Formats: sequence, structure tokens, C-alpha cells
Amino acid sequence: MIGIVSMILLLIAVYIYKYYENFNPERLHFFIDKCEKEYGDVFTVWTPSPMVILMSYESIKQALVTKGEDFTGRMGRYPDDLFITTENGGVIFSEGESWREQRRTAIHIMRDFGMGKNVMEGQVKSSMHEFMRNLDSIEDKSRVDFRWPLQILVANVVNEVLFGYHYKYDDCKRLMDYSDGLAEQAYPNLTEHVRQDVLRCEKTFDENDEAGCFVHAYIQRMKKSDGSLNHLQMLNVCNDFFLAGM
Repeated sequence: MIGIVSMILLLIAVYIYKYYENFNPERLHFFIDKCEKEYGDVFTVWTPSPMVILMSYESIKQALVTKGEDFTGRMGRYPDDLFITTENGGVIFSEGESWREQRRTAIHIMRDFGMGKNVMEGQVKSSMHEFMRNLDSIEDKSRVDFRWPLQILVANVVNEVLFGYHYKYDDCKRLMDYSDGLAEQAYPNLTEHVRQDVLRCEKTFDENDEAGCFVHAYIQRMKKSDGSLNHLQMLNVCNDFFLAGM
């Protein structure tokens, strides 16, 4: 019995030795080059999560340009999974038809709100002027903590577009409470922060009025859609934009 166990342990040791001999993490490029000569310019490396390796210009162009939309998905692993609140939702972590529909809708709405035009530039300038006025109001300019002023500056540009409001520099505790801490701790709080803003905008929506923010415009399109635009998707799109902006 002892002999059998010893033989098994020996085989395992040999396997591990050979494995690291052939797949040396410090000389990975040599291993990849060897695989290309044996398997061609497209092959799979069987790590804990299989990786498809593209080694030629033609294969890279075909995958990322010719069939680019087929490769827009995310792995769905840490840390990405921290920011996924629903399967295939939003614009950052979705793929396929859902991604195309949400992206198309978001681009149309953002263009209506002046993306790439002077309207959006004016909003950014307005937030900058308010930021500068806040700095001027600080008495001790030799010791200025820029963390929250800069955070509010960016948040105001994003909030104005998404939710139609902006924070006052002397009244921003709500945002500070939600966004303070490490990403893993702060993200659930920020998601709740966005959810509350979306709900507030839904209550102020009037289909007879012109859309005053991204949420209102999304609701207008949602009422005319086949179901691909819905409340959960709207929440995820706003969440993606808010986090990307922050």
C-alpha cells in the first residue's frame, strides 16, 4: 500500500515538474511562440479560464474588426463581477443584441443632449466655474484637500446629464457618504445612490414635457419599445455612466 501511494506521489511530482518546465510563467512568450509553430496562429491555452491566443495580424483583424461585436463581452470575473448588478445589463458588461440596443439608445439620447456639441461643452464650463468659485471661497489656500471638490466637479457634470441636478459644494454629504471607501465596499452604496436618483426622476417624468435629463429621455423611448428597454436596463445604464464618469 505504501509503495502504491509513493508511486502516485512520484508521478504527481514528475507531472508538476514537467508542467512548469514547459509552461514557465517567466518565459511565457517563448511558450506562446512554440505553440504557434505547432498549432498555428489561433490556438487555446488551457489555463483555469481558457485563453484563445491570436498570433497574426489577419486573425487579430478578423476577431477585433471584422467580427468585432462578437468579441465585446466581458469575462464576468473579479473585479468585473463587482460591478454587474444584473445579467447582460447596461452597456459596459453586456454583449450581443442587448449591448447593441442599449448602446444605440444611449448614444441617441446623449446626442440629443448635446454630446459633441456646444451644449455639453457649456455644461462642463458651468461646472468648472462653480468649482473655481468654491476654491476661491477657501480661506486657507496653503492646505487644500482637492479630493472632494474634484469629485463633486465630475459628479455634477454626470448628474446634470443623467438626472438633471447638481450638488452644492457645501451640501454634498449624501454623495460623500455613498462613495467613500474601497471600490468593493463603496460600489453597492453607489448603486443604491443611483437607484434613488433614477426613482426620483421617474416621479418627475411627464410625457407631455420635453425630456429634461437622460432618465426622462430613456423613459420616453421605453414606452415605445418592445421590452428591450425597461426599468432594470435603465438603472444599469445609468449605473454604468455614473461609475464611468466618477
